[in-house]
Amino acid sequence: MATSASITDTAPRGPGKSTVLFYLAVPAGLALFATIANPERVGSVGFLPLLVFNLGESVIPWWITGLATWGAMELLRPWRPHYLWLCLIGVLVGSLISLPYSGWVIHTFSALSGSDTPMVPLDWPMAWRHSGDVALLTAHAAVVWLGANFVFDRVFGIPRFRYDGAPTATRQERQMEPSRAPPPVQSVGILRRLDRALSPDDVLALKAEEHYVRIYAKSGEHMVLYRFSDAVSELTELDLGFQVHRSYWVNRSAIAEAAPDGAKLRLTLSDGTEVPVSARYVGLVRQSMGIGAADV
Repeated sequence: MATSASITDTAPRGPGKSTVLFYLAVPAGLALFATIANPERVGSVGFLPLLVFNLGESVIPWWITGLATWGAMELLRPWRPHYLWLCLIGVLVGSLISLPYSGWVIHTFSALSGSDTPMVPLDWPMAWRHSGDVALLTAHAAVVWLGANFVFDRVFGIPRFRYDGAPTATRQERQMEPSRAPPPVQSVGILRRLDRALSPDDVLALKAEEHYVRIYAKSGEHMVLYRFSDAVSELTELDLGFQVHRSYWVNRSAIAEAAPDGAKLRLTLSDGTEVPVSARYVGLVRQSMGIGAADV
């Protein structure tokens, strides 16, 4: 099969709504909740000053924890741990990095407001001497960070720190629903990165390969520097196919044969390409293709 040597890249895209929601709206909401839940402090320093203080204590450490989690994800890529382990490592590292900043914010607020604020570690040696308080604050941060990532992943179906972008149960159900209003072809970002025009209907399958996505098309193969999870999301919204493996997405119309492979399946596409179906996607594939266990 002919392979196109079109490895392309363009300028990074702007942040999506889910990114803005996660990195701005969530910490801002936490700051607002912390302000409303502390009426005594509101009465002594005022609502707006306390809200500004809580925003300073929430937003920047939230970003630092996000960067720490992303760093852990990159460093541990060869082992690919579960995303909750990555989040736990990220919040522990992020909390340590944020200690001097958090201490500075608290003492600055204390000085400006004239309030009597309990001593908070300003550096790591002091953090060791106040290890009990630091452990309590870190445990609180871990609960919030893990909880927020779990809700985004399992409830909203928007994973933030997954290597393969594998769909959650919510996203699997979404794949099986009929498309209400398919987005225009121009919204398929991965196809815009090719140096030749390619219709979504011509895409037979996608395969994740490190930071690249291999596109199996009727015209041949193409390699694109792109996030696999984003490509899967874009094509799934067009209701053309579904993900069958943590590294594969297939076009429903391109499947020529489905054969058993132990407890799994192996698909053969119209161009002869073989695609493995992992155990977690077997039921989804059978349901989508309208086949039972006895049919393959």
